[in-house]
Amino acid sequence: MNKRLMVAALLAASAQSASAQTVVVTGPGTQFTNAGPSNAADPACPVNGSWCARNVRNSGAAGITSALPRSGNGSIQFNGPTGQSYKADFEHYFAVPDRFTLSSLQSFGYDWFRSSASTAPNEFAPALRLRLADFSYLVYEPALNGTTKNTIFAQPTDAWQTNVFGDNGYVWWTSEGTQLAYSIADWKAGRATANNRFLDGSAVIIGFSTGIGSGWSGSFDGAVDNVTYQTSAMNQATTFNMEVVPEPSTYALFATGLVGLLVARRRRQR
Repeated sequence: MNKRLMVAALLAASAQSASAQTVVVTGPGTQFTNAGPSNAADPACPVNGSWCARNVRNSGAAGITSALPRSGNGSIQFNGPTGQSYKADFEHYFAVPDRFTLSSLQSFGYDWFRSSASTAPNEFAPALRLRLADFSYLVYEPALNGTTKNTIFAQPTDAWQTNVFGDNGYVWWTSEGTQLAYSIADWKAGRATANNRFLDGSAVIIGFSTGIGSGWSGSFDGAVDNVTYQTSAMNQATTFNMEVVPEPSTYALFATGLVGLLVARRRRQR
């Protein structure tokens, strides 16, 4: 098992509700960074499964840390420095049996945070992307999802935001070569691009991606947590909750405390 990044699927025993199931994704509390100009992935990244830092360059950084906790003790923290054309993604690839078509997607979304210490233009916030089988992306950006389609607007800072949407969410396709967004319903119905590429509901989604950068100017500090989705084949939504793995000493303390409780209980029973 990967010691640096483990996925604990607590589908029955962890926090659940009637409408959602939670998958706890754990990390070591550190970020992966790459000073070079070419995209790099954390060496610990598996082919499929675990969420992991990928497409990191020019001193961008991504990792599950406790710096900006959301639902528990962690979240995916993203950083990018001033003066660098940085990029940093955190991605999850499904095993083949778990992949699904765009037409079956009913909803998806996430929680995100932008620190006021960020100097990048105020419309920038971490994006959420659907990774398609041809390795292109459908990209959701909060700045393109205001009351007026494709009108960019400033994003709030220093407070967690939640965006969960269905066919009414606007996403842009990286194969179009433009950030003009259309609703998910439009994409499901079929759209052709200027360079003769076509996308419709039969497109296969092989994973999720969230990240920052790629053309941003100015620094950025922020986070993502609780990436959620539901398809027509699922009885309930699945939410990926990011948490930091306790240090070995914490486990030892917990074990010691548990032993103490058991001893005390036996003494009371006697």
